[in-house]
Amino acid sequence: MSYTRRRADAQIERSILIGMVVNDRVLRNLSLAYKSRYFLVPYAQSVGKWCLEYLAKYDRAPGADIQTIYEAHRRNGLDSETAELIGQFLGSISEQYENSDGINSEYLLDQAANYFQERALTLLKEDLEERLGQGNILAAKEAVANFIAPEKVVTLGYEPLRDMNLVRDAFESEDELFSLPGDLGKMLGPFVREDAWGLVGAYKAGKSWTCTYIQDQAIYQRLNVARFSFEMNKKKETRRFIQSICAMPDKPPRDGNIWLPVWDCRLNQEGTCSRQERVNNVALYDNEKNRPAFGHAPAGYAPCAVCKGKKGWHLESWVEPYKCDVLTWRTAWRRAEAISQQLRGARFKFQYWPIRSAGIQEVKATLQVWEHLEGFIPDVIVVDSPDIMRFPGKEPRHAIVDNRREVVALAQQYHALVIFPLQAGSKTAIERKDKKQSDIGESVAILGDVDAMMVIDSTEAEYQAMRARIKTTVQRDERRGSQVAILQALDLGQAIIDSAFIQGKK
Repeated sequence: MSYTRRRADAQIERSILIGMVVNDRVLRNLSLAYKSRYFLVPYAQSVGKWCLEYLAKYDRAPGADIQTIYEAHRRNGLDSETAELIGQFLGSISEQYENSDGINSEYLLDQAANYFQERALTLLKEDLEERLGQGNILAAKEAVANFIAPEKVVTLGYEPLRDMNLVRDAFESEDELFSLPGDLGKMLGPFVREDAWGLVGAYKAGKSWTCTYIQDQAIYQRLNVARFSFEMNKKKETRRFIQSICAMPDKPPRDGNIWLPVWDCRLNQEGTCSRQERVNNVALYDNEKNRPAFGHAPAGYAPCAVCKGKKGWHLESWVEPYKCDVLTWRTAWRRAEAISQQLRGARFKFQYWPIRSAGIQEVKATLQVWEHLEGFIPDVIVVDSPDIMRFPGKEPRHAIVDNRREVVALAQQYHALVIFPLQAGSKTAIERKDKKQSDIGESVAILGDVDAMMVIDSTEAEYQAMRARIKTTVQRDERRGSQVAILQALDLGQAIIDSAFIQGKK
């Protein structure tokens, strides 16, 4: 137990120290309550002191300059053992010098506050035991009277009329994490910390695939992503994730063909477009206004979307054959290695449990283990799905409501973005062409808890055309009610290839 605790303390101190080295906000806030005695690891005390000295002189975190500071101290008498430990530490975090925005500063400050409080009380206890052991009651009283907890780091309320750092952080600190590409990104706007987003759709509508797409975009932005699955096992989760980043089929297609959707225009398909820039002069429809099946276009026909997004474009799509090898584990691993090298220390971790076998307590415990033993703090948390988590001893309907709210709460607890899919409710809701915000299964109470709710829809014709629609039914700004069409190739692991505003829904 003591070994585990010491290891956890060392990992917490390492995380705090990384924040002090690379992140201005973390260093500024911790400087208000920092004492070198709070660190147990000797080399951490040295590096912490260097960071504070740098802040006092340059008003920012040292970042890559810490290497220069270290070399100067090493040449000027730093003992060899400490120098070696600091060199190893700095070498292990060198990738993070250019990725300081990737630090989850709010969560790290919360953890530092708790840790510093604990260390301050522990040090007070040791002082009291020593002085009382010596029979020096007056000195013990003096120690208690002089004790000052690191309150500046602890949340005891906010005073914007007196706290300059609070005002500065409100204007300078950036809560935005990333945005999705294309028109979908324009519709949704940037994802930010402490937001919780739900995604509603019918069975097998691509909800989990869409969550995978969002998590991939976060990973590409060098953010730490945690995914919790209550349905697919580790092999299926791994195959789905790798397939999504490789854009390759994981098994040979049943009909021998791999298809890829592309944008087109209805006027181009009808042969009624008169634009000079049209790339095609052959109509897709025959004289009886019948459209052929995919793969059977008239000779010379080509999809055209040169006016995509402009007035006069009538959104349509077509499907074309696509040549691609089947994904193998060797190809998958090479791709995984290449992406890992580009992430500068950011990581993706997932955990799974069978349906109803685990709940929010297991999620929180896993996050704590990852943090304390590995220093992994998520910027994005995907939970798939709260509706199939374990019922906490309640009637199912009430348990599902509680599970959803507990998942939403993770956003503020970890100062992270939380994404989770939800099932559409009744048969009528599932079959409805355009889902309503009231179509969520079991209870619509979650609408008051989330920051935004997306809905993914597709008719049978759209599904066959490898197309779907995403809209927002709840969003705390003016974009509510927008709708985009998306191209999908789920056989290639691609939930969203591209997106386009549907006319009249920008």
